[in-house]
Amino acid sequence: MDTRHPTAQQTSSFQVIAMSTAALAQTAALHEELLPNGLFPALGRRFLRHWHQTFITSPYGFGLTAFDQQGNCCGFLIGTTDQRLYTLGVLRRNGYRLAALGAVSMATRPRLAVRFMRTRAARYLIRIATARKRKAPPNAAHRESEPRVAVLHALITEPSARGRGVAAALLGQFEQELRSKGVPTLQLVTLETGGATGFYRRLGYVETDRRINRDGEAVVQFDRHLGEKA
Repeated sequence: MDTRHPTAQQTSSFQVIAMSTAALAQTAALHEELLPNGLFPALGRRFLRHWHQTFITSPYGFGLTAFDQQGNCCGFLIGTTDQRLYTLGVLRRNGYRLAALGAVSMATRPRLAVRFMRTRAARYLIRIATARKRKAPPNAAHRESEPRVAVLHALITEPSARGRGVAAALLGQFEQELRSKGVPTLQLVTLETGGATGFYRRLGYVETDRRINRDGEAVVQFDRHLGEKA
């Protein structure tokens, strides 16, 4: 378990703990099955396992898993406590590895390869090359004028676990961690269709943008202002 994360949260029907490498096969399977939109899930479980692992290894990543009484993973959350520094670090340390895994996956998925070349290839390669040229992340003094923003990348629960508070528990623990670090804002983007928008509104998230993403899907951005450090 990553000791940077909060302690486990136990309820009568599930337990929330820090994400570990032992859970990556289960989280990747849930992600591919239950949240298949976007490029990364389309690249398959092997890619997802390595991507999920970056939220464990990065000092700016954050991952939680929920397990039911039988020991099965019934939900998980991945996010960042500082999106800009997480992205910079992952591109520097893992960029070429993730790119290679993606290329292997696309070799057997020609339609996905065409979609990637059309919508993302140039941007991704430039970002990887630029990040690796930088010797180190900017120091705190250099970043004083830059807003620190956390991002929720995925919050997924098994259908059989829905209605038991799993998603709310995962998200609440993430928010608690962000407040303890003094992070002022949490952002997320979700599909316009489906029930996720109502879930976030009920928890106090404010819609700040609507747009069409690179895959032609209508998405909604939500922000939550977390207040002062606890």
